[in-house]
Amino acid sequence: MAELPNRPIGVTVPGMNSFLVLLSQVSAEVAVATDPDDVGPRQALLLAIHAGVNAPRGHDSRVGWDQFASTLAEADRELQAGLRDPVDLVTANVPPIDPVDENGEPLRTNVVVLTRQLSDLFDAAAVAGQGAPWRQIVWAKVAQCLADAADDLA
Repeated sequence: MAELPNRPIGVTVPGMNSFLVLLSQVSAEVAVATDPDDVGPRQALLLAIHAGVNAPRGHDSRVGWDQFASTLAEADRELQAGLRDPVDLVTANVPPIDPVDENGEPLRTNVVVLTRQLSDLFDAAAVAGQGAPWRQIVWAKVAQCLADAADDLA
């Protein structure tokens, strides 16, 4: 995640033309992240919340997306509460949300993958004992919220 802290999520990179491409790129960056308090993972969480709030909804999926977004927003509040430098998502630079990508992969699947990756990152940091003990407790709580949200949306 070397480049992400220097480049906020949503800043267009060459070849990026859809929300799902951005989601895929962010997911790849989260997969190699090690510090959940870095800007990149925190922005990735905000991107997942953005997807939860703005995903196209049918009658059968409205409750699932709404619950997902609410649970992630709670996790974000918990995560950022003790930090001096809150992170915001620059939504003006985020492409419109497509319900499926070029290969027919649904948005829901991609958002669940990112959310599970974030959960794993927070859980690994809490278990590894990195950071202050109070941050480990926060990361463990956030990891559980993210895992629950991903399970509910899947």
